[in-house]
Amino acid sequence: ARGASASRSAASNGPLGLVGALDARGDLVTVHAVDGTCLVASPAVERILGHPAAAFVGTAPYAHVHPDDAETLRAGHSAVLAGEVAPVTVRLRH
Repeated sequence: ARGASASRSAASNGPLGLVGALDARGDLVTVHAVDGTCLVASPAVERILGHPAAAFVGTAPYAHVHPDDAETLRAGHSAVLAGEVAPVTVRLRH
């Protein structure tokens, strides 16, 4: 119950609160605008990919995806914009 309460509290603090809650678990999390621009990235980005989280903010996700996976990401993004649940697995440049 405590974890659920913490998640609800974090979610009520917007994307930064949600990212903070997820980062406590060590997960790499990014939040994006409708056009795909990264709005916030968890500190785990640096631990996992070796780049500061700030380097991702303001960029399009396609800039960080392996070229062979760009179309997979575009299809997933289009599906989400159409209201579908679209889990996507891509490789990131590091």
